[in-house]
Amino acid sequence: MAESKLKRVTENENQDFTVEPPNKKRKESSDLLKKFKCKYFYIDKSLLIKEFLQDDSEIVCVTRPSGFGKTTNLTMLRYFFEMSYENIKENEFQNLQNKKYFENLLIIKEKEDDQTYLDKYQGKYPVIYIDFSSAFKIEKTFEATIESFKSFIKKLFRSYKNINLKNLDKYDKEQWENFQSGIFSLYELKESISFLCLSLNKAFNKNIILLIDNSDSPILNTVNTSFYNKFYKFYDEVFLEIFKQDEDNCYLFKTFITGNLKVNENKFGQTVLTNYSITDIKYYDLRNVLKCIKGIFKMSEFVSDFSSEFNTFFNEIFINFDYIMIKDMIFLLQNGYIEKKIPELTNYEMLKKDYINNHREIIWTLLIEYGYLINVTTSNNAIISKVRKLKIITEEIRLFIENKFSEWKKNLYKDEKIKNTIDSLTSNYDEERIIEFLKDKIKSNLGYSTGYDYYKNEFLDKYYSIIYSLLSLSDECEVVTKKIFNENNNIRELLIIPKDNLETNTLNNNKTDIVYIIINYSNIVEKGCIEALDYNENLVFDDIKLKEKYDKIIKFGIAFYEEICDVIYEINYGNCLKKRNAKRNIYRGRILICFK
Repeated sequence: MAESKLKRVTENENQDFTVEPPNKKRKESSDLLKKFKCKYFYIDKSLLIKEFLQDDSEIVCVTRPSGFGKTTNLTMLRYFFEMSYENIKENEFQNLQNKKYFENLLIIKEKEDDQTYLDKYQGKYPVIYIDFSSAFKIEKTFEATIESFKSFIKKLFRSYKNINLKNLDKYDKEQWENFQSGIFSLYELKESISFLCLSLNKAFNKNIILLIDNSDSPILNTVNTSFYNKFYKFYDEVFLEIFKQDEDNCYLFKTFITGNLKVNENKFGQTVLTNYSITDIKYYDLRNVLKCIKGIFKMSEFVSDFSSEFNTFFNEIFINFDYIMIKDMIFLLQNGYIEKKIPELTNYEMLKKDYINNHREIIWTLLIEYGYLINVTTSNNAIISKVRKLKIITEEIRLFIENKFSEWKKNLYKDEKIKNTIDSLTSNYDEERIIEFLKDKIKSNLGYSTGYDYYKNEFLDKYYSIIYSLLSLSDECEVVTKKIFNENNNIRELLIIPKDNLETNTLNNNKTDIVYIIINYSNIVEKGCIEALDYNENLVFDDIKLKEKYDKIIKFGIAFYEEICDVIYEINYGNCLKKRNAKRNIYRGRILICFK
């Protein structure tokens, strides 16, 4: 099929809609909500029907995450176009039963050739509607999944059991009966949907409108199974057969396909498809209208509607101590945006857990595709370098991410090794325990060998991320970073402030003690630790003189070189405390230094 046949469908941004609380719905409103599979309200997007018809494309493929109205719009298209299959008089196909749902919508005002769209198109086409998110169940084996798919096909054919098959030949009638009874081979199963299209075309002498919702759900649900490759081949052949047969028999009038993720992979065989994702197309966006209805419904009811698959996504991806992701999430939640390198999602293999664990940067691509974040990059240089500026879409999404992130941190803090290492940095200063933890985490590398190489010093930033993310898990201290640091410098700095009295505990208020961490990248780690301790001897952090503000400053010198690290520390006393004490001891590693 030629590429020119494929084009996006857009919708007027300023459509009006009315919202009525459940206890005030008129009966017809209630019937419409039920018909279009809406819970509380329906946004009038009926002009999508006009644009779908006027567009030159034969196939429209829209990819958007759950909660963006794909199913509602496809359901609307189905009940607008679908004819009545029973008691059909000659050339009278119109389904008057469904007509009433559109008489108060915007489409009623639209005309073509002096006829309203309702009179010209409503209820006059055979429609095949398939929602692959619920059509059949992914079982534990390929064979069991195929049996589930067979049951789905059997039900699909039985839903057309009352149609007149007089225009089908003897072989087609027998095949139809076999599909209705569930007696068919794997080869015939692959042809089942294309056969249904061709049979309806012959039965009514009219072209078919094919509506496929959540086309990639079976792929997403099998991607981490042992039979993924086998099932993918089967599923690909099912779609290939639909469009291959259409090229020979021309039975399709229009096709509308939706998916959850934009994957730049042609799963429809030789058929050329254009994907339009969340940033490419104006569409029914539930998140953008939530603010309009806050006073009518509880927000929690709507958030729960679109968060179920996102919960699964977070729970599967955010399990272990991912130090870079923790640091990046903190930055994202504090600033509302983040700049990252975004890899392209080129095939479904990239959605496997093993791949994600070894290529963690793909998570940012998925956060965009699942509808959490939006790419707002405008700079040409940034586009060329693949560094994108990503923003959280709405406040509701920000709160959802914040809650999931908080759960993740709490679960990590339950780990004894993590808890003990935090104590070693904040209270008992156990150097060996700190070294053991840091070495273990840098060896794991967490799949960040690529994607973060645009930093001037990738290893230094990894170690910095480990320490920063580790300390951020504790509710007993607050981590303060430098406002500005030089990327070319081999030094990074952190302050750890106890949270005993958080309201007054800032850099401008006295506190008994504070931990100051200097991270150095040096090919001789023992020497690097000393250099870190000698760095910033005046103890000035972002123009704040720590000696004047704190009685005691525990200063850590931490040095790294690739997978090697070392840690030492010293205790410095503030000016106020030194004035009160004529003599003080400073502990520096294993050396006790005494000054007067």
